[in-house]
Amino acid sequence: MTEEFPERDEMIYGESVPLGQKIHERRVSLRLSLGETAEATGLKEADLRQIEGGDFTPGDARVKALIDALNVKTEE
Repeated sequence: MTEEFPERDEMIYGESVPLGQKIHERRVSLRLSLGETAEATGLKEADLRQIEGGDFTPGDARVKALIDALNVKTEE
C-alpha cells in the first residue's frame, strides 16, 4: 500500500477527504461502471480500482482525465 497524501486531498477538496473516495462517490452518482470510467479516462480498471480504494494516488495527468470524465468543475 502506498502512502496517503492528505495535503493533496485538502488542496483539491478543501477538506481531508480521500481522493479515491471522492472519485468513487462521483462515479457512482453518475451511475458509471468501473469499465465505463476506465474507458473514458484511458485508465485500466485495475488502476481505477486501486485509486478508489486508496491504494494508489494518481498523478496529475490521471487526475485531469478523471476530472474530465466525471464532469468535475474545478476552480481556476
